Amino acid sequence: MTAATACENPVPKRPARWMLPALLGLHLLLASYYAVALPLWGAVPDEPLHYSHIKFVAEHWRLPVINDPFRDLKEYYFVADPAGAAQHGPTYYWSAAVLYKLAEGLSLTRQQYVLRFYSVWLGLLTVFLTYRAFQLLLGDEPRLVFASTLLVTLMPHRLLMSAVMYADVMAILGTTAALYAIIWCVQTRQGARGWLVAGLVFGLDMLTKTSAIVVVPGLAVTVALLWRGREWSARQLAAHVGAFAAGTLAVSGWWLWRSVQLYGELFPTEPMPPG
Repeated sequence: MTAATACENPVPKRPARWMLPALLGLHLLLASYYAVALPLWGAVPDEPLHYSHIKFVAEHWRLPVINDPFRDLKEYYFVADPAGAAQHGPTYYWSAAVLYKLAEGLSLTRQQYVLRFYSVWLGLLTVFLTYRAFQLLLGDEPRLVFASTLLVTLMPHRLLMSAVMYADVMAILGTTAALYAIIWCVQTRQGARGWLVAGLVFGLDMLTKTSAIVVVPGLAVTVALLWRGREWSARQLAAHVGAFAAGTLAVSGWWLWRSVQLYGELFPTEPMPPG
């Protein structure tokens, strides 16, 4: 190989081995600090509602319905009443309910910390997928991958959600996973099967919080930006979008249908109408 050829085909830069472990370690350090330093007993708004929802699922193993929350926030630590959090899907609450059952013999204070540290680990997965997504986008620039992921890692609101009992931490993870899946589909030129998988991932996000629908324009912009210069026919694009939609509905369609049947709307926030 001549020198000129070597210059035209440079060897891709490899990320330093410490980069990903450093980011994951930083998340664990900061999110764990938040989990311990933030006061309990309702000091974080709505946290008692999410705890009570988890408790309800662990005791009854059935889907709750929306009710008017009339209790004082602290009361929700002592009842299994999902109240106004019942409009959210089951993904976070049912997985957290397994931990609740395992920690059932602990004091209420320790249960809260167990569930908070579940959020810490979900946040860790978010950082990991963020790093992998940036690797797909910026693989030849490992320092830029590290810096971009560092910004996400240090984002105060993300750290807060990664340290408390909130369904939002699972929604953030689901949205990150959906973005990663879409970037993977485009960058590796996946066919309809790959886009179906991406749709299944986004369906899980919708099954956590249906408000995840607001990221659809962002997903579409991501595809549009990555699509430039790629030879996709209109037929291929339609097949990809159709496969993505099919995957999404396969996972979350039943939840949307349930919402319409119970509340008369796709994205309910109020109790079912009387009668």
